[in-house]
Amino acid sequence: YNWSTGETTKEITVTNIGTYTLTATNEEGCSGTANIEVTTIEAELKFTDEGPVDFGKILLGFDSQMTVQITNTSEYDIEYRARLKDNANQITIVQSNNNIEASSTDNITLIFTPDYPQYYNNLLIIETISPCETSITKSITAAGYTTSKVWLPDTTATPDTRDYCIPLRAEIINNNFQSDLNLTYSAEINTDASLIVPTNIYSINGRDLQIKLNGSGFQLTNDASTIDNICGW
Repeated sequence: YNWSTGETTKEITVTNIGTYTLTATNEEGCSGTANIEVTTIEAELKFTDEGPVDFGKILLGFDSQMTVQITNTSEYDIEYRARLKDNANQITIVQSNNNIEASSTDNITLIFTPDYPQYYNNLLIIETISPCETSITKSITAAGYTTSKVWLPDTTATPDTRDYCIPLRAEIINNNFQSDLNLTYSAEINTDASLIVPTNIYSINGRDLQIKLNGSGFQLTNDASTIDNICGW
């Protein structure tokens, strides 16, 4: 075997396009020549819409769906697969099929189901399997959140009562979530300065009393709990 590249093996590997000539000679001295044309195949997928997939903020216990469309811009059918860069139970890929015909589009559905009040960042990867291997990516952003209620319960005190406290109460009102977060808070409560002389940090402007509360290291549940107290007389 004599190739135009100078190689003498039965098979060769090339990395450039062009015409390659092979002359094969048998033991009897008979030979034959063949020309092999090597061309490139441009098989490319593109996202129809540019920019990231942004689910925004989704309440825990609910989900949101978004559709990503890809376009086959080539003259060849393309086999592909979709996956996430980082494994995440919160994001599900629903792939309609794994083959997209030439000059056509396909849709991929993403479902985001948050299980924690935090921000999520991931990467959608579309990998071309055949006729050649390439990939395209699109970033995914999302956030899960829960809601809470903070209040002061009605409190009755007789005049000149000393050392009584009004509890600052809080609870999660989303029944689908139990928090294990160590939370911090800051509260400003405005009231009539004639009603209480607080032992908390406060300021007075005329008859307006502003009480400031802050703390950390507490957790919220679906049951109301006391996170602080306004105490005074």
